[in-house]
Amino acid sequence: TDQYTAANLPIWWQIPQYLLIGVSEIFASISGLEFAYSEAPKTMQAVIMGLFFCISGVGSLLGSGLLSLLSVPENGWMHCPKDYGNINNCHMDWYFFLLGGIQAAAVLLFAWISFRYEKQQREDCHLCINRSNQNSSLPSS
Repeated sequence: TDQYTAANLPIWWQIPQYLLIGVSEIFASISGLEFAYSEAPKTMQAVIMGLFFCISGVGSLLGSGLLSLLSVPENGWMHCPKDYGNINNCHMDWYFFLLGGIQAAAVLLFAWISFRYEKQQREDCHLCINRSNQNSSLPSS
């Protein structure tokens, strides 16, 4: 029979990690949904918000797929047949460095897109200062 020996570590050590994950999910979801809602045309706001949630789900699916791909028995980094249940020999460090590299590439892509992004001007903007005054001062042709 396989015997699994867990580390002698209190479960309370997990609380900070789960709190940080929860807070980061809240910040990412709120800002992403607000951006999607504010930049979408009025008739497309529900579709854009649905796409936002769909893309979040696809990201989670890709993360699970990456973990499964790295655990294949032939040459996966995280396949440990001789030491089942113990992650010390599974090169978890390589996996986390890979995730860090993917996130660094995503940050660079985000920065590149955000510097080139131009905010859309909306006709029904209630917060635009003197927008109606600017339109009325233009000479009509």
